[in-house]
Amino acid sequence: TSLNNMLSKFNNIEYYVTRSENTGVLMCGIKKVRKLSQANSSMDDIVMEETNRFFSGADEKYNTIISSIKFDLEKANEDAKVGFYPPLRAMPYIGVFLQHAEFRKNIVFIDDNTKVHGRFICDVNIPIVGSSDAEMSKCMVVYITSWAYREVIKNKITRSNPNIKIRYF
Repeated sequence: TSLNNMLSKFNNIEYYVTRSENTGVLMCGIKKVRKLSQANSSMDDIVMEETNRFFSGADEKYNTIISSIKFDLEKANEDAKVGFYPPLRAMPYIGVFLQHAEFRKNIVFIDDNTKVHGRFICDVNIPIVGSSDAEMSKCMVVYITSWAYREVIKNKITRSNPNIKIRYF
């Protein structure tokens, strides 16, 4: 693929590109192999330096988010749910991590698009429910990942369940 060709041009990264057998979604990952020299200004070094700058601190943020999610999932009783209200385009990326969690049965995705309710996205075995759905009412906490609409989403969710905890990431 063209993505494979583009990534193969960089000497200092390991990468993978795969396509889902069920849905055809393209997934990729990149890992830096060696530390860059500041003196070398080749194109791949410039790209890697910009990538490092963009993602600096991402591992700390990631670990904080994961710790918070694990804490909430461990607190959930048998019937309690932890909800995630991400943009639809982000569900596969969040779901790839969450579908391997031991508490997967306690997780739901929330979206108000009625066309996706009761469905699953991109090989992720986590249902999508509406904000007024019965499964949503079991949520003890909802993670909202849409910064643009976070207040609108928060108000909609807390109207249907005023005791629910809202977290952002």
